[in-house]
Order: sequence, then structure tokens, then C-alpha cells
Amino acid sequence: MDDENEDGFLQSDTDGDSDTYDTSEGEFGSDDDTSEEEFVPDHDISDSDNDAKYEIEFVKVEIDDDLMGNYNNGDEDWMPDSLDGTGPPTVTYTGHCGPILPPESDALPIEYLKLYITESFIQKVVDETNLYASQWIQSHTDYLQQKKRSTVHLWIKQGQTSVNEMYAFVGVFLNMGLIKKPTVRAYWDCTNPSQATPWFPNHFNRERFELMLKFLHFADNSKIPTPADLSHELYKIQPVTDHFQKTFKQHYCSDREIYIDERIIGCRGKTPQLCHYIPSKHHAKFGMKVWCLCEATSGYVLTFEVCKGKDNVQVSGDIAKCDRVMRLMEKAGVFHQGHHLRLDNCFSSPKLFLDLWRRGTTAAGAVNTNCQGLPMGAIKKTLKNKQVSEYRKGPLSCVAYKKGKKTSVLLSTSSKEGYTTVHRAENADKTLPGTAENHNHVMGSVQKKDINLCSYLAECKTEKWTNKVAFSLIGMAVLNSYVLYVANTSDRPPLWKYKFTVSLVESLVQNYQPVKIIRKRRSREQLHAASLPLDEPIATPSHVALSTDDGHRLVKLPAGKKRNCIAGHPKRVRSCYFCPKCQGGICPVCFTKFHNKIKL
Repeated sequence: MDDENEDGFLQSDTDGDSDTYDTSEGEFGSDDDTSEEEFVPDHDISDSDNDAKYEIEFVKVEIDDDLMGNYNNGDEDWMPDSLDGTGPPTVTYTGHCGPILPPESDALPIEYLKLYITESFIQKVVDETNLYASQWIQSHTDYLQQKKRSTVHLWIKQGQTSVNEMYAFVGVFLNMGLIKKPTVRAYWDCTNPSQATPWFPNHFNRERFELMLKFLHFADNSKIPTPADLSHELYKIQPVTDHFQKTFKQHYCSDREIYIDERIIGCRGKTPQLCHYIPSKHHAKFGMKVWCLCEATSGYVLTFEVCKGKDNVQVSGDIAKCDRVMRLMEKAGVFHQGHHLRLDNCFSSPKLFLDLWRRGTTAAGAVNTNCQGLPMGAIKKTLKNKQVSEYRKGPLSCVAYKKGKKTSVLLSTSSKEGYTTVHRAENADKTLPGTAENHNHVMGSVQKKDINLCSYLAECKTEKWTNKVAFSLIGMAVLNSYVLYVANTSDRPPLWKYKFTVSLVESLVQNYQPVKIIRKRRSREQLHAASLPLDEPIATPSHVALSTDDGHRLVKLPAGKKRNCIAGHPKRVRSCYFCPKCQGGICPVCFTKFHNKIKL
């Protein structure tokens, strides 16, 4: 964190309503004013008072009804807070952080991944993929009869996919995240030796991989609900989301600090109602939103929710955002355990924080100054540079801080944390509200962990939005398995993320042999003729006739069909004509060269 931005808490834009997280202006006030003015709190600060008033005393996570009775009054006015105020009691964290029924401490990385990508789940994907391939082939019979060279014919010859092949397919996908290339075919391109990657053709056939991408499916299309049904939009990916939502919370219990993260899956598919435009995102500005509830210390994804789009939101935006937070907390099962939720200004509101408090969960986060329910004294009051104004309403505190030309606002339901002195190497020490400094520290480390954990995720280029979502969720499963491995393994030191992913790739493909592609190859004479330089004459075939009376003639093939010319060419030439006497395709130029007349 830069020194000039160290004094504020993280938020994207306190003056606007934004669904994105901007790290450039994301802290508690930008340092527009470089003058070192004296810190001027709204009330006097005494070190002795800090020591006496801010000792943490834990209470039970169940909120007393008598205590909550004072806080349930929605008409309660905001009151200026002072150092003498006791504040709300600290909610005790009662969870047990760590893995739940993990593998043995000396287990391989693949055993951690198979806790999430189970064999039963892969078998379900295999069954749906084979079913969809059969349905597609039956509905495109006429097309396949016309297109004899379609790669779908290879699927018919080679047979349906299997569990081992699907695991190897996932392994190839993960390896694409370690070796970045612009297109799928570039991984199998051997024309340029400097760019060749022989591992991919040795472990998976390119045509087979493309067919797997084409037919990869997760739900039966014949049972798709009507568009009026609320589950219609995400029906094709619902089995995958249900599976990972179940397994993510089965194998890990989070620490006290949790946060909600917004992730985007880059996609420009045929579902515009599901796509969003977020200009602040760097790796993809168009795509599908995924809201994730994560552990702050490790980045473990406890649960997630794929955003369905704005058309299905039947309530106002603020209420919808509150409902999303409550749904994520309910899915993860973390209510009444004393967790502390970190939010940005996309979600923060007084109503949400009080609802979380009633369910035994404290929260802290930046809030937009135009949010309803904030104290007007803190929003409208003109503060001097480095001045703090604090207001409280029951368990909810509002801290407004002026830094430079910007006033930032933070909401919190945690216990009073007083003021913290920030030691800076070059400049003078700063005194900040403890709530803001703690929020800065946690959210700054969260951003760094997200960058490190997501650095080896693959985004395979495909036109099917279902594949993009499935690949993204598989990436989350890899991240969770790595967190589980680090917390449980006896390896010292544990593998770093890159080596962990390499081990997964090698384990996933070791039991699979790539499908052999049998093609009709040219004869040795034809290959030799094709290798001749361009300045040499074309070789004369042995069947040259002096006239067409012996049966040599050109016959046109049906529309769309071509054959290789049997005359020697430096490069392969295909023709829509063939000679019955020669028993092979021949182009009109060669026929004129080797025969006296042409009969069409």
C-alpha cells in the first residue's frame, strides 16, 4: 500500500453508486493535499482513555433480546459518539477454522482436488455430454451426409467419452492456464518449432479436444423449463453450481474475517441478458458476474452466486443488494457464529448492517455518501483536513474522515477500536480511526491474495457461455483445494501454487491414452511428387492415353465433393472431376496435358 494512500479505508467511489472495486481510489480518502496538517479529531483524544475504554470483552454470539430491544427501533436518531461511549459489545467468534475431514497429511494434491471434482460429478458430466452428442447427431443427419469431412464423424467413429477422458480433458484445461496461448489450436500447432508445445498432442488429440468443447454439457436439453420459469436462464449450468456450492462448504470452516468479492467471467456469448459491462475490470470488461463469499486470510471460496442479470430483479437496487448478501451468508451457513464481514460501498447500508447484527454477524465497509439512513451530521458537516466525525445508532457506528479534498465514510458494527498511530518510514506518524486502519489492512491483503491465487487460472476460448462458467468454477475448486492442501499437508515447505497445479495436471492425464486419428494418407509416389520443387515439370503418370477412345473422360462429382488429383503436384490439388479409367480424381489442366481430347 502506498504511503500517500495509507491513511484511508478502502472504497471505490463514495460519491457514486458503483458495482466495481477500484484500487486506484479505493482507500479511505485520496491524498490530494500533501500538507502535513495536524490531526484534528471531532473530540479530544487521550492515550489513557484509550487504554481504559477499549479493552475487548467477548460476549456470547447470541444477541440478548433486551439488548437488541434498544437497537430494533428504526426511528432511533444518530447521536454524536465520544470517547466515553462504551459502544456495542464485541461478538465472539465461535467457529472452528480449518479443514473438515481432510485427506491424510501426506496425501497428493490430486486427492484434495477430488474432494470437489468427485468421480460421481464427472460421471454425471460424461452422461450429459454423451446424451447431448447423440441428440445433436440425430438432429443433424442431413448436414452430416453433406459434410463428409466434418469432425463430428470422428466422434461417431471413436465412440463416446468416458470418465478417464473427462479427467484428462480437465487436466489439459488446467495446463492451458500455466501455458498461455492466444487460441486453442495454437497448443497443437507444430508448424513453428519455436512455438511448439509437444505435451498437448502427446496427451490429447486436437480434433477430440474440440469435439469435447462442442459437446460438453451439464443438463438435459429436453427438460429445459419454459422462459417464464425463474430457473430457465441458468438451467444449463445449474447442476455444476449446485455441486460446487455443496462441496465448498463441506470441507472447510472459515476464519472470523470474511468478505464478499465480485468476479467476472469474460464472455460475449449469445446470452446478452446475463452479460454485464464493467469498464474498471482489466482482464475482461464484458462477462457474467459471480459474487463470492470468501475467507479473508486465505481467499477460500465458501459459496458463490452467479448473477442472472438485471431483468429478473423485481425490487429496488438497494434491497436487491441486501438480499444478495443475506443469501450468500445463508448458503454458507455462517450466521450466528460471530463472523466479521468486510464489504465495499456496493453493498454497505445501515439497514444491512443492522440485519447482520441481529444474526450474530458484525460488519464493516465503506459506504456512499448518498446512501439512505446515514447521519446528516457526519455527511453535511464541513470537516477540516485530517478531522474525524463519529456518530452512533445502537450497535452501528458511522465514521466520516476528511483527507485532502475528499470525505470518506465508513460503517461498522464492531466494537469501538479507538485510534491507531500509523508509523511511516519517510513522513511523520499518522493518527487514524482504528476501524478505518483495520479495514484498510484486511482489504489490502485480500486484493493481493486474489491476484496471487488467480494467476494460473485458464480461460479457454469458447463460444458456449456454459463452458466459460464451468471452467471458472473448476478454477475456484482448484483454489480451494490448494488452500485445503496448505492447511493440512505435512510437506514443509508446502508446494507453491504453480507446482501444485503442475502436479494436478500430471495426475489427471496419467490414466488416459489419446485417441488415435486414422486418416487416408497419400501414396509414396504422391508424397514424392508433392516434394518436388516448383521449377521442375509435373511427372507424367503411367496411364497416359493418346486418345479418349479407350475410356478416359472427365466425370463431375456430386456437389460439394472433391478428390485429390492423381497427377503429381508440388502441393496437393483437389478437383471436383475424376476419370473412371484412371480410377482417381484429376483436374482439367492435367487431363488436357495427358490426353488428346476432353469429353464432359
